Amino acid sequence: MALALFGDKATLNFPERKLKPATIGEMRAWSRSLLKARTTSRYRGVRHDPRLRRHQWCASIWCHEVRPDRALRLGSWSTEEEAAMAYDRAAQYYFDSEAPLNFPGRAGSIQPADAATLAAESWQCFKATTTSRFRGVHIDRKSGKWVSRISVRGVQRHLGVFVDEHEAALTYDRAAIDAFGDKARPNFHPDTGEPLGGKRLCDAEKAALSGGAKRVRSRRTRRRPRTHR
Repeated sequence: MALALFGDKATLNFPERKLKPATIGEMRAWSRSLLKARTTSRYRGVRHDPRLRRHQWCASIWCHEVRPDRALRLGSWSTEEEAAMAYDRAAQYYFDSEAPLNFPGRAGSIQPADAATLAAESWQCFKATTTSRFRGVHIDRKSGKWVSRISVRGVQRHLGVFVDEHEAALTYDRAAIDAFGDKARPNFHPDTGEPLGGKRLCDAEKAALSGGAKRVRSRRTRRRPRTHR
């Protein structure tokens, strides 16, 4: 870029190398290509996490007005395209038509959604591939009974074995609320019994009070979303 701006008078870090002048736009595109090569996805807001057993494509979006310190998680998805679509839905929710999309040709058919909704949808898709539809519950194939477990700070805790799947889910819920408080993701709301579908308890209560999270509408404070790094 120094060569493009100053020509032969530029002071270079590596003067012995034969470098081609590049504009700011070209350098930004090159930097983005290097970033996407490390995250192994060609889509904005998507990265691959091989540590996950299933649904290894993770989506996230930056929205400083909602959470200035870190990216909003949009869930883990089974395919790269599903994760990219989740990013587009969040981008349209938080930034309306100003956000750059992975699939701009589908902008008219995209249903906007906030981060909590997308994370819950991804969890429901994951649970559709497991032995139980509830969080923290799986079936013991030998006995045919339902096992309830919870992970707290990386340590697995066995909560019991149950004949009824629903009872196993309620046992997990009590342990989750006891361990994580309003940050827990119970299967059911502890007061109303309403299924939460993968949402955190605090998100569900906020949605009930306000009718859903508000979109960012101020043009002076709105920023373009950044990809998760």
